[in-house]
Amino acid sequence: MVRTFDNYNTAWVKTPVFKLDPELIEKEIKQMNSKSIKLTNRFNATSHTKANDKRKNPTVEGPLKMLDWLTNQIKDYSKFTPLIRVFSNPGMKERHWSQVSEYTHFPVNPDQNLYIRKL
Repeated sequence: MVRTFDNYNTAWVKTPVFKLDPELIEKEIKQMNSKSIKLTNRFNATSHTKANDKRKNPTVEGPLKMLDWLTNQIKDYSKFTPLIRVFSNPGMKERHWSQVSEYTHFPVNPDQNLYIRKL
């Protein structure tokens, strides 16, 4: 799952935001988030060696830390999906881009190469 996220992340940050497919990104983010939550719950359920034992099983601490990191990365991407949806909307006209530029205090033009990492 980390490899999948890394592959998508690499592709998404190298593609201008105006050319991204927001439906695909939202779908993949939701799927990865769901899997991350399920895996975290599964590891948490099996992290204790015995039902009454409060000590954590050391063999699951690493995967839990990695899942925590991945979940945070996915949540960060979730924040950008509305912007990606707006920026990739073909119905946006020049007046809309002017309003977006004015609001963000950052020049936004669909002809330029604007990437997610600049948002």
